[in-house]
Amino acid sequence: MGRLTFGPEIAIPIHNSGGGTIEPRLSLDGVWDIATGDLSARLDGGIQMTSETGLGFAIDGGYAGLFIPDFQSWNVGATLTVPLN
Repeated sequence: MGRLTFGPEIAIPIHNSGGGTIEPRLSLDGVWDIATGDLSARLDGGIQMTSETGLGFAIDGGYAGLFIPDFQSWNVGATLTVPLN
């Protein structure tokens, strides 16, 4: 059994004048099964916002099932980060 896993990811932090950051991101994770020649992939994206005090919020979503005709999966998630110092 042999598998080749690949996956580029791009994230671009954008700093605003108030000291906060907005970071959109996009990634593609793929798996190629060498023995069968099957290819599958997952596409994820999201955005993270952080204030100068460290308070942050992120929302992410993804889709798995690219190149697989009988399978699909969706996910959505959110994260709130509160600094304790």
